[in-house]
Amino acid sequence: MMLLAASGFFVKSLLNVSRVDLGIKVDNVITFGLSPELSGYTPEQSRAVLRAARGGAARRRRASRRVTVSLVPLLAGSNWGSDVNVQGFQSGPDTDSNSRFNEVGPGYFRRWGSR
Repeated sequence: MMLLAASGFFVKSLLNVSRVDLGIKVDNVITFGLSPELSGYTPEQSRAVLRAARGGAARRRRASRRVTVSLVPLLAGSNWGSDVNVQGFQSGPDTDSNSRFNEVGPGYFRRWGSR
């Protein structure tokens, strides 16, 4: 009985979390990743492909007017960062010294309808 009650509370919590307004509009949003290097492109060719995707044909189509880029996709469960060291600060086992950041293109937050 206790396991059944705990499971019920867990499911109710999941439902409540799914209803939280994150302040972004995700209706009609398509996200995808590009990795030209995996197809054998050189770094210069990869940059050309990414430039074309960022500012090329996708922006000219009426249905995809809102095109922008980011290094790390929004809500993808991944991150990018590095450790931060402060001179004179002794970090311990409970210290999180990692800085997480994302590189985004022009109009990124406007595209998501962020408030």
